[in-house]
Amino acid sequence: MTIFERALVLLEKAHNVMDHLFITYGSTDWQIVILLYINMAACYQNLNKVPEAIAAIENALWNFKMKDEFTLADMPQRIWFLELETQLKI
Repeated sequence: MTIFERALVLLEKAHNVMDHLFITYGSTDWQIVILLYINMAACYQNLNKVPEAIAAIENALWNFKMKDEFTLADMPQRIWFLELETQLKI
């Protein structure tokens, strides 16, 4: 098992914890969820699993859009998402 495969296992466990918190308490830290998906996408990309990487980025973008408000501080992250999404589709 490669380091990226092991990382994906840990990221999935962390994602399950975040899901549990959302189901139990009705809220979650969206930044953590977004970072989980970004890191999953990076792992998938390093494993040459492009469709999975694209799906992870799409999930990160969806969660990013679920945030209540956007600030100027969010713009670098939003631009990074768009750049990464474009690279994955090329």
